Amino acid sequence: MTTVLWILVIVALALGGIALSWAVNARRIATRAMKLAIKQGFSAPATTCSNESSKRVVVIYNPMKIADPNEFRRIVTQRAQSTGYEEPIFLETDPESLGASQAKEAIRQEAGLVISAGGDGTLRIIAATLAESRIPLGILPLGTGNLLARNLNIPINSLPRACEIAFTGKNTGVDLGHLQTETGAEFPFLVMAGIGYDAEVMSRVSNKLKESIGWGAYVVSGIAASNKPPITMDVAFGGQSHSRTRKVNTLLFASCGELVGGIPLLPEANPHDGWLEVLMLSVRGGLIGFLEVISGVFRDSLGVKKLTAGLVSKTDVIRTRTASAKVHGEPRMIQVDGDTVGSYREISASLDSGAVVVRVP
Repeated sequence: MTTVLWILVIVALALGGIALSWAVNARRIATRAMKLAIKQGFSAPATTCSNESSKRVVVIYNPMKIADPNEFRRIVTQRAQSTGYEEPIFLETDPESLGASQAKEAIRQEAGLVISAGGDGTLRIIAATLAESRIPLGILPLGTGNLLARNLNIPINSLPRACEIAFTGKNTGVDLGHLQTETGAEFPFLVMAGIGYDAEVMSRVSNKLKESIGWGAYVVSGIAASNKPPITMDVAFGGQSHSRTRKVNTLLFASCGELVGGIPLLPEANPHDGWLEVLMLSVRGGLIGFLEVISGVFRDSLGVKKLTAGLVSKTDVIRTRTASAKVHGEPRMIQVDGDTVGSYREISASLDSGAVVVRVP
């Protein structure tokens, strides 16, 4: 049997086991999901915002993510009118600023509401630009991952419902992450930023495959990247003067815990509390090791007790305010909210607690 066939067999068996566990534990999953939703969405703390009396709304959208622009404008405009807002001002993102210049224009126009319509990349740039303005930000999730929307319980498959939340939802403060590198470059993030395997997966994802099979494209990319060797790095937490040397496949800084497909990678992560969850994942055995990690994540989501220690994987999670890492050897790829932004040797992460005002259910 060829290597490709073996991979397909292993993946099929793993997915079959996951599906069986999902069916057997359906009630337990529903209960856990509701608890997570209550913690992260419905119980999100209310916050103050600026321009509360303004009924001007600016919609910043990525045209590449909208199949029918006329229908999109009709739905948003109709919701604005029904909730007492002015007719929306629609601004397209551009390849140069990725939404930053459009967000600055919304601030200049003293908008009472800004809406981001696109993927996670568009959203993080707009959010970072709006952070100091305290203008409420509505989210219309039109990307593949839509990670922040998932973590805030904003519907990803219903534009009318997402519009309703954007115009009438509660204002809450969401943490804004900052990832800095040795070059002085700084990248904002709202969900997760990391170095290693996760960044390799993002860099290998095919846009055509994302269009055809959605988040399943990340699974295919993950299999392809599973043979990458681990990275040796020095890691420090909370401003510690000393660091510890670790050999990991992934170092992940997270403000939110849910991945594509509803996978609860870090269930305790909360986008409102100002804490970073730092995940250090060490895997041996290539694809077999990553399958063990995936099965462990689903086991945790089902509430199934762990019977044995990891055979080929080790996962450590540290809760901290700040963290930093220095890679031994060549620079490695990093990603922020699913976007790869280059290769670096030194990174540090921190959170600005409640910096972005976001509309939630």
